[in-house]
Amino acid sequence: MKRIFLVIMLFGAMALNASAQYIVGNPQWKWDTVVLFGAQNELKARYLQLCDVNGNVLEQLVQTRLLSAWSDKTKITMTYMGGRIAYTTTAAWSGSAWTDVVRLTPGYDGMGRITSELIEQNKLNGWSNYRLRHYTYGPQNRKLQMLQEKWSGGTWKNDTKTDYGYDDNGFQDTVTSQYSETGEGWLNGMRLIYTCDVNGNWLEALLESFETGTWTGGHKIIYTNDTRGNIEYETYATLTGNAWVNEFRRVYTYDSGDNAITGKNETFTDMQWVPEVTSSYMYYKKDFLLVIDEDHYRFEASYRNFPMGIGENPIRMLTLYPNPADESFRIGGLPENTRQTVVGLYDAAGVMVQGISVPLNGTVSTAGLDNGLYIIKAAAGSEVFTGKLLISHP
Repeated sequence: MKRIFLVIMLFGAMALNASAQYIVGNPQWKWDTVVLFGAQNELKARYLQLCDVNGNVLEQLVQTRLLSAWSDKTKITMTYMGGRIAYTTTAAWSGSAWTDVVRLTPGYDGMGRITSELIEQNKLNGWSNYRLRHYTYGPQNRKLQMLQEKWSGGTWKNDTKTDYGYDDNGFQDTVTSQYSETGEGWLNGMRLIYTCDVNGNWLEALLESFETGTWTGGHKIIYTNDTRGNIEYETYATLTGNAWVNEFRRVYTYDSGDNAITGKNETFTDMQWVPEVTSSYMYYKKDFLLVIDEDHYRFEASYRNFPMGIGENPIRMLTLYPNPADESFRIGGLPENTRQTVVGLYDAAGVMVQGISVPLNGTVSTAGLDNGLYIIKAAAGSEVFTGKLLISHP
């Protein structure tokens, strides 16, 4: 039962954050390298991530340890258009070449939120439909639902559905999954019910399954947080008789950016915690960063910080005029040999509000942008350019 419980939790983590990697250009930390170790502290696998100077993820590479050397396994490549991910492609290493396996194409609404994800598989005759996800949002951009369809018999049919509930303070308190056996109606699957502290940090999560017409519990997770709200211990317990019995836990440590730099899996055996080899995930500023699908005991991770979405390269100033701007503005100061570049517009909080491809010294419209101070950023080769612009509509 414990192993099933862990698989359920990992699936929930993936479903909850299916779109996490598409946040582009925000001020945030990005993981750089994750190394996985076995129960005897032997090297098992590693994850490598490549970003551009703005912190946009370009590639994620998974390697396994074979005969004292690293061997390529899978690779995910991100392709961008207009400052947003156009699609991601997953490839497998055959020993001599990369072969594309899966392609994911996101769709966006006018606010830049991901509203759909088309997943395709590479068949002999080209890319074929596999899964299609739809996302809906509510007040304060809260994700309300993820609906997944599967391609069957030349049409899309219902597959799984996840609904997210929130308490009066806006903190997530329920995650409910449903599935379809026929592709039409829905059957209740599982439900997570969270209790939170006043800051929204999880304290407990009760797992319930829908059996014989009612929700039935028997498993829960107990969260122990540090003073900054980071999860230090994630303890899985099972109800035995009238008592909760500890079975499994994950233990994390964090850096100053609240990123999990170490994590380990342990099982409660003979009244003590001992190493457990299983799959896991790690946290990125209290969000799930990625699910690690290699059996391992512990991980060590390193991160890079991209303040305001700008990397560690020297920064040069842009010329923005007119400034303040009303209907439009022009961009100067880029290298003379720059034919076209992607420019990002960020609000005062560092959140990307628009990504647009403009020609050298081209004109950018301010239509749809509220009055206020914006940060303009661009990259040309290895150089980063930035400037501040005040938009003032009459």
